[in-house]
Amino acid sequence: MTPEQYIKSVLRSESPNFNGKIDTRILHGVIGCCTEAGELLEAVRQSMFYEGYLDKVNLKEEVGDMLWYIGVILDACHLKFEVLTDKNTTLQVNPLQQTLNTVIYHSVIGCCIESGNMLDVIKKSLFYSRELYISDIKYKLISIMWNIRIILEINQWTLEEVMELNIAKLKKRYPEQFTSKHAIDRDLKAERKTLEEKKDICPKCFGLGKIYTSEDGTQLFTSEGVAPVYDIKVCDACNEEGSL
Repeated sequence: MTPEQYIKSVLRSESPNFNGKIDTRILHGVIGCCTEAGELLEAVRQSMFYEGYLDKVNLKEEVGDMLWYIGVILDACHLKFEVLTDKNTTLQVNPLQQTLNTVIYHSVIGCCIESGNMLDVIKKSLFYSRELYISDIKYKLISIMWNIRIILEINQWTLEEVMELNIAKLKKRYPEQFTSKHAIDRDLKAERKTLEEKKDICPKCFGLGKIYTSEDGTQLFTSEGVAPVYDIKVCDACNEEGSL
């Protein structure tokens, strides 16, 4: 079978239907969760496959972005955030996952899978004439939130601080309100500075690589140059040297 023959065969089973009645805010939120899950995976890829450092400032940023889209979906579906966080649920970690980073990788991949599953629910409503149930969206969000809670717990972050960080970054991007111009023309350096300034930074989490501290203890020297920080102290998670 040639590629041209294959495409003709594909079109035979393509759905000709399109249900354009779906709430565009739900669609926006679900697509956003998928794209942010991809960026979350990109945030850990360097560490997973190329022996790079896990930039936890970026990791925290992407978790916050996922929460933003979850917030849009919840509002569009008239759901409360509390339905996603059952504090009685035990966050169990597979004993085969021996390091802090592999637990993070597992949860990031989980966010990707569950976001894709949620998009599949939307796809079937849009093209296969299947009724869209808000309960289906809710249960997918619960699964995504379970993985996010793992990432938060492993890194000793609170949900509140990640939310606040996300809003601080977006205030830098949109000083007044959303505009298409601001969405496209972003000052990424200014946004990154906002992310760094909100909390004391652990050098290892910062992704700086090999660290040399200046004599006065105010700056870190790396192979990439000089990076100012606000606290030289290594966080508890990194002090454990990657073991659970």
